[in-house]
Amino acid sequence: ATGGFSTRAGSIGEFNSVPIEMVIIILMFLGTTGFGIHYALWKGNFKALSKNGEPKLMGITVLLFTPLLMGSTFGYLFSHASESFRHATFQAVSALTGTGFSTVDFTSWSQRGFFAGLYLLTLLMIFGGDMDSTSGGLKQYRLYALIKLIGVEIKEFFLPRSAVVRTEIWKGENKRYIDSNLVKEILIIFSLYFLTFGVGTAVISFYGYSLADSAFEYASALSTVGLSVGITRPDAPLGIIWAETVGMFLGRLEFLVIVYGITKMIKDAKLALTTERSQRKLKGREAHD
Repeated sequence: ATGGFSTRAGSIGEFNSVPIEMVIIILMFLGTTGFGIHYALWKGNFKALSKNGEPKLMGITVLLFTPLLMGSTFGYLFSHASESFRHATFQAVSALTGTGFSTVDFTSWSQRGFFAGLYLLTLLMIFGGDMDSTSGGLKQYRLYALIKLIGVEIKEFFLPRSAVVRTEIWKGENKRYIDSNLVKEILIIFSLYFLTFGVGTAVISFYGYSLADSAFEYASALSTVGLSVGITRPDAPLGIIWAETVGMFLGRLEFLVIVYGITKMIKDAKLALTTERSQRKLKGREAHD
């Protein structure tokens, strides 16, 4: 369920077991896979896995970021390439899936100035897992749709103006064509996410933390991951706690629910006031008559 809770204070790293880490990596991938894909596989529709772009994009992302994380830690935090690969893979999957397990102490990364690794993990937490799963972030579905949309724009550039290109995208067993409504949804989500991320990072930075630490910590809160460089603790300033609380709330509900809810409340309040005024006027006329 990509919860990230552990029976050990040092998370999964305290077990120091490669088999345990391998099993958990598989479970993290399963946990961040969309429920629609799970349902399709449960029915025996294995073609759905190949049609959906999210699992492919997640795999490619992990394959790209693992060597980058290795490069930022090998020779500094880890003396052996195999050890660096092991921890880089686990941290990449944990950050991307939103699970929050760790096999390393990120506080030491911050203290020793390994900001490149923190920035890479921050990006993975921002990307997030699959749509309709328990993970947070921008979601692989929206990123995949954005990549396909860019591909369509490039393709249309070389086609006649009269040509019409329709691009499909799958979510579970459901096919959808990329249209203006989907593009608007992506733009709104991305805009609100990065606006909140920028404000939250600025709030944490205000208390004297570096940009890398602040961005890492707030991305973890906003994408509901749980990884920390030690900023989030019982004695943390109230400003940081409240900023992260708001971030976790907005990130979990994915903004649009909050926007729709507030809009509905405002409309209902206006309608109630209008109705009340109309009733008062009607009663006043009846009393006058």
